[in-house]
Amino acid sequence: MLPFKNRLVKRKDFEKIQRAGQFFSQGNIALKFVENGTENSRIGFSVGLKFSKLAVARNQAKRMLREIFRTYLRKIKKGMDIDIMIRKREGEKINSKKIAEDVNFVLKKAGLID
Repeated sequence: MLPFKNRLVKRKDFEKIQRAGQFFSQGNIALKFVENGTENSRIGFSVGLKFSKLAVARNQAKRMLREIFRTYLRKIKKGMDIDIMIRKREGEKINSKKIAEDVNFVLKKAGLID
């Protein structure tokens, strides 16, 4: 579980990221980020109905992403608001190992970790 100070929860913060954030993607993971002007980086997860119509599947994907990002929290650049989006292609199974690789690649590509 992510600490509360590292969670992005307000709708206006998500809207700010969607409006002005830089976009990067790899495989099933896409992210947008913007500087927030504070000491802490905050992370939010967007899993839409296109991913799955079942709330159980969407919540499972969010739990998987939270666990992956918990391990990256200390490595992520300070002072960023990050929105992580996950997508699933037709007939594709989501594999946590593949998602972790995609997350690592996209964070490096965006310059959020070394």
